Amino acid sequence: MKRDYYEILGVDRSATGPELKKAFKRLAIKYHPDKNPGNKEAEDKFKEAAEAYEVLSDQQKRTAYDQFGHQGVNSNFGHQGFQDVNINDIFNNIFGDEIFGDIFGDIFGAGGRRRPPRGRNIQMSLELSLEEAVFGKDVEIRLPNSSKKVSVNIPAGVDTGNKIRLSGEGEPSQYGGEHGDLFIVINVVKHDFFEREGNHLYLEAPIRIDQAILGDEIEIPTLTKKVLLKIPPETQTGKIFKLKDLGAGSLRGKVSGDLYVRVVVETPEKLSSKQKKSIQEAFQDSENNFHESASFKSKINKKFK
Repeated sequence: MKRDYYEILGVDRSATGPELKKAFKRLAIKYHPDKNPGNKEAEDKFKEAAEAYEVLSDQQKRTAYDQFGHQGVNSNFGHQGFQDVNINDIFNNIFGDEIFGDIFGDIFGAGGRRRPPRGRNIQMSLELSLEEAVFGKDVEIRLPNSSKKVSVNIPAGVDTGNKIRLSGEGEPSQYGGEHGDLFIVINVVKHDFFEREGNHLYLEAPIRIDQAILGDEIEIPTLTKKVLLKIPPETQTGKIFKLKDLGAGSLRGKVSGDLYVRVVVETPEKLSSKQKKSIQEAFQDSENNFHESASFKSKINKKFK
């Protein structure tokens, strides 16, 4: 479980921007891997502090965090936080060139050797359909603030919030260092039929009341084709059917998820008097066949007898 960001930085919840920066600088100097070579725990503490500062120093993210905790914010580096990001990139991404040299001066002394600071990282949003996200595709994008176009391979299984890193496609350094990186943030647009959760897809399908009573076969969409789903007689609304391997894949493997279909029984509208009379006759002696209704009525009678 993630620790509280304020606790990580050692500040109270009313800390100002300068106080947050001072707290992070203190921890960065203490835990920077160059001062703790080979110490994985120190490196993890450094990255933990960097993630906490990155959120709390952004007023919008801080407000979301204060209201909803960790669920209310997304790290600039995707679901894995700062775990797979270069240490120097963390400085650059958070502070830019302004503070980069100052912190390294504190760590190594004024005469310490260091690389020229890299350019700032930038990010852009890319909208994909659910099909494009699940199956992947090659897209051509125009770089922000540039006329340059590059081809990007979108791997199969990406989801909203995932980020694709293009090394060296960010802003140039003002001091002769390497260019920053470009992070492409994936946004999967709402689908007409499906909701996605991990590898699985969820679909709500209406069925007529006669189909629910007598049973039937209905057509169900998948990401690639239509399939038939058998509805057994006396199917209740809310019944969920599982269609194996017809869901979505993920970035972490080739195993497909499943498609879950929840059926909702639809009541007909605008019936004629003749139709209503036929239905009334059909259900005239069927009160005991409606178990849920009978049970509900029995509970009411017991409570209010």
